[in-house]
Amino acid sequence: MSSRQRALQQRLAKRLRTWQDPHGGAPFVERVEHIDLGDEGQCRLTVRPSRPHCPCCLYDLEALRNALLALRGIRAVELRVIGVPEPALWERALNSNA
Repeated sequence: MSSRQRALQQRLAKRLRTWQDPHGGAPFVERVEHIDLGDEGQCRLTVRPSRPHCPCCLYDLEALRNALLALRGIRAVELRVIGVPEPALWERALNSNA
């Protein structure tokens, strides 16, 4: 693993550690089920929202996606959402700008 890749992993981890769940409670990073970071800065996150029927969780994930795209070295972010009704609709809404 290159030093560039390690630095990118550290920036991503820091952003996820400091991100706040909109409903409080457990840290947001505990809602992340899987992270895949590609060599060219492609990031795939699998996330389980704290409240699957809450629209503010959708807005929060959109804000998270934009915050991750603002990180130096991140070129693309794809969010997978699990544990919600109609996850394909959430993913389409979140990744439509991809």
